Amino acid sequence: MKKYASIILLSAMSIIAGCTIEESFIQGEDNNSKEEQITIQAIREGDPETRTVRKSDGKVWWVPGDAISLFYGSGTNGGSKFTSTGTDTTQVTNFTGTITAITGGGELTVDDTYFWGVYPYNDDVSCDGTSVTMTIPNQQKATPGTFATDIFPSIGRSQGLIMGFYNVCGGWRFSVTKEGVRKVTLKSANGEKIAGKVKVGFNSSGIPEIKEYIDCSDEVVLECPQGEYFEVGKNYFMTLLPTVFNSGFTMTFETYTEEGVYNRTAKTTITRSNFSGIANLDNYLTTPYTQKTGNIPVEDANFKAYLVENFDGNGDGEISYEEAASITSINVVTDNIMSALGIEYMPGLNSLHLYGGSYSSTTGASGKLEVLDVSNNTTLTILYCYHNQLTTLDVSKNTKLTRLLCDGNQLTALDVSKNTSLTRLDCAHNKLTILDVSKNTALTNLNSNHNQLTSLDLSNNMALTGLGCSSNQLTSLDVTNNTTLNSLNCGSNQLTALDVSKNTALTQLFCGGNQLTALDVSKNTALTNLDCFNNQLTNLDVSKNIALTDLNCNKNQLTNLDVSSNTALTDLWCFDNQITNLSVSNNLALQDLRCGPNKLSSLDVSNNAVLLVLQCSNNMLTDLDVTHNSELVRLVCNHNYLSTLDVSKNTVLNYLDCSFMNDLDGNNLLATLYIFGGQEIPYITSDRNINHIPPGTQIVVKPESGGSEGTGDEELNP
Repeated sequence: MKKYASIILLSAMSIIAGCTIEESFIQGEDNNSKEEQITIQAIREGDPETRTVRKSDGKVWWVPGDAISLFYGSGTNGGSKFTSTGTDTTQVTNFTGTITAITGGGELTVDDTYFWGVYPYNDDVSCDGTSVTMTIPNQQKATPGTFATDIFPSIGRSQGLIMGFYNVCGGWRFSVTKEGVRKVTLKSANGEKIAGKVKVGFNSSGIPEIKEYIDCSDEVVLECPQGEYFEVGKNYFMTLLPTVFNSGFTMTFETYTEEGVYNRTAKTTITRSNFSGIANLDNYLTTPYTQKTGNIPVEDANFKAYLVENFDGNGDGEISYEEAASITSINVVTDNIMSALGIEYMPGLNSLHLYGGSYSSTTGASGKLEVLDVSNNTTLTILYCYHNQLTTLDVSKNTKLTRLLCDGNQLTALDVSKNTSLTRLDCAHNKLTILDVSKNTALTNLNSNHNQLTSLDLSNNMALTGLGCSSNQLTSLDVTNNTTLNSLNCGSNQLTALDVSKNTALTQLFCGGNQLTALDVSKNTALTNLDCFNNQLTNLDVSKNIALTDLNCNKNQLTNLDVSSNTALTDLWCFDNQITNLSVSNNLALQDLRCGPNKLSSLDVSNNAVLLVLQCSNNMLTDLDVTHNSELVRLVCNHNYLSTLDVSKNTVLNYLDCSFMNDLDGNNLLATLYIFGGQEIPYITSDRNINHIPPGTQIVVKPESGGSEGTGDEELNP
């Protein structure tokens, strides 16, 4: 069964008919219930009565997502919801929904029944057939240039399907001149009701009027969202019930720490569909901004305890506005603090340390602080909020910041474009995919390790001395403009090339865990630390890097490594390569040498008298003399071809692995291990373990230390 009808939503200036609506009756489970799906076309012409959003030219259009309540005679719970199907902000849109009628089995009698419509849709709206019950909230969100979405109601009534909508409310328009205003409260001087739950109907002229005040208030609060403020010079709108302020009203303007009052004593009328007002309203304050009296609200008990312990001057167990205004520095661990609300009342704060003490980059454990609002702390120069659980951090108002440490959180975005004074930024161990530091030209230290960055533009950061961007997803990195860099950590990315020829001041370079096939460090003569492990290097020339103390080139494809010029070397790690020859005779300061697996057939460490650690496993050594290495505490030489090993001179040795010394047929080659009398080596001389020494190897006390080589009495058998 089909039929066609028209539903038009109209302005007060005109009623336009003619759109077609296809109806489809759907039989419900109850045989007395009929459902009808219809599409409504809403048209605005002339000066609008139906309002959904304010445009800059004063006109009001329908917007995508608008929804209305439609009542067939009467109903509760919001009636039938009709939603705009439009995708643009426009004068004409379609609304689609389904109406239900109990007709005793008959058809919907649309021409004989009153329909009621309400914008915006709300499931709390009801209709009794003669009026609509709705609520005008007295807590409203500040929105620059307009009123909040779904805050300005209109109603319609029709016999049949042609319906005009009429505004229910009016309001007050104002703007401010002072920065930092976050809340404005309008209160009637004589108790007139201006918001709340009301019944609205039509008078004899067809104009909406309040039929009954059910639960109403004499004040309306317009407040910015957390962390935001009224923009200077922008218009703001309060939605009010039509009323007459016989004795005027007051408007209280609040920052976090001050307030001022505008007092209007003249009779003032709020009419339906109109917004009366005045620009730069706070210029007319009869009571100037003054510091608030009383105590600041602090949400978290542990945070309050810290504040009281350190800043409660009068000993009353509270923090007054005056006491809060004098606080310049906060330093507290947040492991037991859930909220830092209260700092917004401390306008003089310049150093804020709220950090989790139990953070672990492995487990992710951290402080409990999940939200931090520093938008009112505009004097902050230092903000440490690392090792917490923050998912957002807005520092756009903190333009004086010089140091920001927010590492070890869960941030997915960080905007530092307004923080042009920053010299240090640590945002490591977060979830950042983008980091724009182009405006931070004063930056000297940047740590963005362990994020999800795919690019990083440092062309404007010419003052950088320290840069960490490891463990990201960078495929390229240009540091040619950063000529003052002395420390660069770009390891564990996807770099295939790295040009550090312009970074002549570099002392530390960490570029391991990439895909580099070449690395030229010939211009980096000041280098003391070079870590280029786990790349694809086939050659590495460090002959110009005579200041090197630490070199890690593990897990590459090197066949040769010349460190003869690097006489300052204390640590040399070159394992997991294909090196066939390695001379460390000139490296007299060497303390830690790790050169296996490689393809070494010989290794001379006789000149390395201060050697503490030697790892030369998985080579082809047939001889190893460590008798000159009296400081040796750790020796790992397994998987070679040694037949004897003498550690009798290594009196401080506490770890030895000489296992799996086999020939190609799997036969143990290590016949004898020489020790000195009384020498104790874990897993060797006591608790002997085959993973440290072959089962067939004899342990013999050297004659020089009391033994007589070759006699069974001095042999230490397995």
